[in-house]
Amino acid sequence: MPSPSDPSLGPSKSNGYRVTSANELSDVLWNAVLGDVSLRLAGVETKAQGYDALVAAGIGVALARIDEGLAPAAQQVQDIITRTQAYLTQLQGSAISASLIAPTPDRLFLSAAQAAAIADLLTRVGALETRTTSSRSFYLATG
Repeated sequence: MPSPSDPSLGPSKSNGYRVTSANELSDVLWNAVLGDVSLRLAGVETKAQGYDALVAAGIGVALARIDEGLAPAAQQVQDIITRTQAYLTQLQGSAISASLIAPTPDRLFLSAAQAAAIADLLTRVGALETRTTSSRSFYLATG
């Protein structure tokens, strides 16, 4: 009995589909070789489709788990962004009334010209106070 790698059996999987001078190149030979290759290839393709489906299902499950874990955090970030944008819109639109912020000497809502006029006024009042104090002291001393 010849071994599976015996070239007299013709090209096959077991002999790497080798063709020898003993083989007659005919449609019978080609159909036998290509039929065997087709059967083997169909099995590989079926397995590949199964692997592809398994990989797709695994990716789907992994993405769902990621969504479950990150969705709450992503929603919190989106809420913070939305609130921050609303605050910025209020600030840019001057929607916050100056009456809500207590004025102090360091925080007055004045134009530069108004601030300069007030500074000048305070300087003049200070000069008047000095003169008045001096006059009062002189009056008290002489009186």
